[in-house]
Amino acid sequence: SALDRFFESYYRLRPVNATFTGVHHLDDRLPDWSPDGLAAAAAEMRSLRESIGGSAGDPSALRDVRVRDQALAAAFLDVQIAEIEGPHFQRGNPSLAVGEAAFSVISLITRPFAPTVQRAEALVWRLDRIPAFLDGARRSMSGGIPDEWRAKALKECDGAARIFNEGVRRWLALESLAPFDGDRLLSAAARAGAGLDTFTQWLTKDAVSAGAERYAAGPDVLDLLIARGHWCATSRQELAAGARAALDESLAVLDRRARAAAPGGWVEVQERLASTHPMTADYLAAFQRTWDACRARAEAADLVTW
Repeated sequence: SALDRFFESYYRLRPVNATFTGVHHLDDRLPDWSPDGLAAAAAEMRSLRESIGGSAGDPSALRDVRVRDQALAAAFLDVQIAEIEGPHFQRGNPSLAVGEAAFSVISLITRPFAPTVQRAEALVWRLDRIPAFLDGARRSMSGGIPDEWRAKALKECDGAARIFNEGVRRWLALESLAPFDGDRLLSAAARAGAGLDTFTQWLTKDAVSAGAERYAAGPDVLDLLIARGHWCATSRQELAAGARAALDESLAVLDRRARAAAPGGWVEVQERLASTHPMTADYLAAFQRTWDACRARAEAADLVTW
């Protein structure tokens, strides 16, 4: 069926998502975010979208589970095609590539969904594929990267490096991997780290900078996200007007309540809140006390079960 083809494609194009979801026959894979890989993925999703057809015109038809599932799949594909072809996701935001590489490892070492040796074998394959994955992603981002996105991605490169180095070593030390050869895993992690270093150097020195105008996705993408991502038939102009009115009303209520609590109004309330905090030596312990007090209050009020 069209839905069977949709899910087969979904997991194959997103193997890291598959691992987190519990679909494990792709645990040794990474997606292909090279220019050719993204073009092929977009073409595949367009073909799937055509096979699924339009969403249900009559809202009452969505009560049927199959109709609803097909409509959700069609909406998802509409958004994904726009993302994969635009400059704000795989083709322009390096944080996505760094995150995909990092979470491809995290997904295999944080949950015991399979024997450790089996997960370690998949991890070697993924680590070995990270340099090529990052190289392909880099080649897809030839249109330039906004400076704030670059700065964020560089911080995440540091985090990913820690995962490939200390993270894998600590996992190896904690798990019983016999008869698996731990040196294979460490060698693969070192190769992944070298690929990440190359990506980091490109971000630091060679990546083309894009202007501030690249931050905004534009009205067409926003309209698509509202209509297909959120299933909202209200125009963005109407939504903006309603949001402004609601914000004005909320600010008026806030001002009124703040002045009832403090003569200086909201400014004084903010100053009081800023001065109410534990001392440095008591900082971490305060979290546990606050959590305990919240739980006690919830239980006393019979708010939720624990």
